[in-house]
Amino acid sequence: MKNKWVFSSPSGGVGREDEDKLIMSGNPFSFGVFRNETIRTGDWVRLNAVCRTQGLASPETAVTVMLSFYREDRTPVRRQYILPQPGDENGQLIFTRVFEIPGDTKYCVIELALRWPGAGSVTFDKPVLAACKPPEKRAARVAITYFNQFGNFKESWHDRIHSMVKKINACDPDLICFCEMLQGNDPEPLDGPFVKLLSQSAVKCNAYVIGNFLEADGDLRFNTSVLIDRKGQTAGIYHKTHLPLSEVESGTSPGDTYPVFETDFARIGMLTCWDTSFPDTIKILRENGAELVVNSTVGDFWPQDAVRARDNGLWFAVAGSHRLPSTPIPPSRIFDPSGSLVVATGGDTTDTFTYTDIDFNRCFFQHWISVGPCDGEPPSLYRIERRPETYMIK
Repeated sequence: MKNKWVFSSPSGGVGREDEDKLIMSGNPFSFGVFRNETIRTGDWVRLNAVCRTQGLASPETAVTVMLSFYREDRTPVRRQYILPQPGDENGQLIFTRVFEIPGDTKYCVIELALRWPGAGSVTFDKPVLAACKPPEKRAARVAITYFNQFGNFKESWHDRIHSMVKKINACDPDLICFCEMLQGNDPEPLDGPFVKLLSQSAVKCNAYVIGNFLEADGDLRFNTSVLIDRKGQTAGIYHKTHLPLSEVESGTSPGDTYPVFETDFARIGMLTCWDTSFPDTIKILRENGAELVVNSTVGDFWPQDAVRARDNGLWFAVAGSHRLPSTPIPPSRIFDPSGSLVVATGGDTTDTFTYTDIDFNRCFFQHWISVGPCDGEPPSLYRIERRPETYMIK
């Protein structure tokens, strides 16, 4: 950066500039920050920063990089963190992000901070802030289905799914989400008729498809969700990890991992019904890189669904199958990263679906959240301002 770096600390932090390095340390509970101010140029900028940490209990939350935007009168408009990515094994953290500059911005301020470092320290290479083009759009049309599994229907499951897929295909979806145990309780292998039907549906719609079934794997039985890609190939498998007692007593085995799968529009994680009663499940998927979590369920509306989406700053889609009369929201629904309900469907004997268009580059802001009298960004604030070193409950 051409402008001068200025260090400040209200609590005993230490910062020094050493040629092309910015070094910070302090006492166990100090906070210190280097700032560099530039005049706005353009509408989009990219900020890149790399640092090495030493002796920090939780480097990903102790070291922060923020780009703040100010009006000409020096009042703040918006302040946004960059989520760190681990680099090499020697304590390296990499920060990179593209920002859209708010319209009334005059000054952009880079902020490199170290908070509550214990006996640790951080050394930054001097960051680079440069004008750039807007990012390519990462969009997807996500469809969620509702099937009543407890009504009396003349059609077979096969025919009902075919009918549903035909209707959804007219909407040009990118992802179709089906509920839990849609094919019933008869176990079948991964190459059985249900997964083949999902594969045919994926090819027909040129879309990804998520479905759930009871998998037979030798002598084992799993409650399994599969992700099928646009070519009809299996792109992901998830075994339900949290089994209600009824499934345990029927001989179902639990999974033990939370994989995340790449698609051509976003990274997807899958959960199943009872899994979402436990906050750690979706948190682990988020930590593993999920941007959208899909829950296939037979159960009804859970009030914590909105909280799961908001606390983890990701899209959360639920494909359900029946509802209780007293519940306020239909069993199939999609929440955005702010926890707001976007679409919902289901609740009677009719098989239905709904969909929404998701922009995975969209930012979500809230005024006066942590960062003062300006817009903050909850999805990154909740992740970076955690204190995992203080969380001892297992």
